[in-house]
Amino acid sequence: MTYVTMDANNTNDLHPKEFILTGFPGIEDKQRWLSVPFFIIYIVGLAGNTVTLLIIKTEKSLHEPMYLFIFMLAFVDIVLVISALTKLLAILWFDAKTITFETCIIQMFIVHFFTGFSASLLVVMAFDRYIAVCNPLRYPNIVTNKFIAIAVAIAIIRPLGLLLPLPLFAVGFSYCRTNVIDHCYCEMFALINIACANLELSVLYLNWLFIVMTMPDMALVGLSYCLILSVILKMKTKEARQKAFSTCSSHFSVILTFHALSIVSFVLTNALPYLRVMASVLFVVIPAALNPFIYCLNIKRIREKIKKVFNSKVILLCDR
Repeated sequence: MTYVTMDANNTNDLHPKEFILTGFPGIEDKQRWLSVPFFIIYIVGLAGNTVTLLIIKTEKSLHEPMYLFIFMLAFVDIVLVISALTKLLAILWFDAKTITFETCIIQMFIVHFFTGFSASLLVVMAFDRYIAVCNPLRYPNIVTNKFIAIAVAIAIIRPLGLLLPLPLFAVGFSYCRTNVIDHCYCEMFALINIACANLELSVLYLNWLFIVMTMPDMALVGLSYCLILSVILKMKTKEARQKAFSTCSSHFSVILTFHALSIVSFVLTNALPYLRVMASVLFVVIPAALNPFIYCLNIKRIREKIKKVFNSKVILLCDR
């Protein structure tokens, strides 16, 4: 492993040409075994979300707002799995720990942006379910194509605007101590730990980001589902309550998984290095791997379409 030390006074060479990602600091001699579960997560995340994309795209009966949001979330999950786990598996399998400075900055922004976009999308989906349960008669007039376009635009612009300063901060840092990053992918906090510039502003901005992005999202989602639950409990028939609950349970499970892992990742910021890195990775990839199963188990129409496609393939194979 090579270390690069740079003179802080040399303003012409503040950036190393490449960084070295250690993987899981403190357990480097044992981390190779982690490639098995992470490879399973990688395959499950890619396969599950790809099937979700294909089913929703090919089945015209699923071309509705709720399924369109699921389609976008599946696409985001594929990007996150590829961005976070491809390099991690290369580290675990081939000891390919080097990453160029430019690639590192791009990876950092992609992971942070698509995580932020996913969080914003979950808020939109919670509002969609609120309208579907609490104002079902007005749902077609509220959740229109125009509404979807505006909501998705906001879900993109919000994290883009808030997270765009991060790569600018990272490029502006001087890395005069070392080029070794104690992480398995490029993350803003990991870059801050090896930078030697005045970092107060960037650290303050990151803490502010957590408050501005995470807290309002959790509050809006919590409010939506509290209102949904109050309406469901007031429904007169058991069948109506079950139908409304089944409509929202999948979305609530996805949202709960995302925010629970977000909180765990934040709480473990000051834990043992390998636990902090593990929590950071799992926060990105576990929701991506679980979401397709949650939707397949809880949304009857997706489950039926998958069964239909699977059965047709089996029949074709048997005919041959």
